[in-house]
Amino acid sequence: MRQILDTDPRRMVVPLVLLYGVLSGLTIATFPALPEFVPRAIVGAVGVVVLPLLGLVALYLGGFLLRLTGGWLEGQGDAVAVRCALAWSCVPGLWVGVLFALPQNLLLAREGGGMDPSEMFDNPGLLLGRLALLVLGLCLSLWQIVIKLKCLAEAHRFSAWRALGSAVLACLLVVTTASILVVGIAALIWALHP
Repeated sequence: MRQILDTDPRRMVVPLVLLYGVLSGLTIATFPALPEFVPRAIVGAVGVVVLPLLGLVALYLGGFLLRLTGGWLEGQGDAVAVRCALAWSCVPGLWVGVLFALPQNLLLAREGGGMDPSEMFDNPGLLLGRLALLVLGLCLSLWQIVIKLKCLAEAHRFSAWRALGSAVLACLLVVTTASILVVGIAALIWALHP
C-alpha cells in the first residue's frame, strides 16, 4: 500500500471499485436463495449497473468521511490517499468473489432457481462442501476488513487501531446525521399536519 501511495495514489482506483461492484452484482444474481419470482437476469443487469455506481458514491463519500475522522485522530492522509486505500483494499474481495462466492453460487443455481435446501441435507458431501466454502468465505471476508484497516492506517500513517477508531467515528457520524434528518423530517411532517 505504501508503494502505491508513494508512486501513484490514483492508479486503478476507479476501475477497482467498478470491477468490485460488477462482481458483487453477478454474485447476487447467482445467489441460490433468490426468490423464484425474481428474474435473475434483471437482478444481474440491475446489479451490474447499480452496484458499481453505488461503489463510486461509497468511495467518494467514505473517502471524505474517513479523511475527516482520520484527521481528528491525527491522521495525515488526504482524500486521494484515503480513496486509494479504500479501492486497493477491495482486491481481496475480488479474489473472494472470483474464487469462492461466484463459483459457489453458480454451482448451486439451477435453471433460474436455487437449490432446494432439503437436497443439500440429502447429500452430505454437498452440505460439507457448502459449509467449508461458507467458512472459508467468512474468514476471507473478515481478513478483508483487517486489510481495509491496514490500508487506511497506511494512508493516514497511523496504527490499524486508529484506523478502526476512524471507521467507527465515520459510522457514528453517518448514523447521527441520518438520525437528525429523520427526526427533523418527522418533526416537519408533524408540524405541517396537526
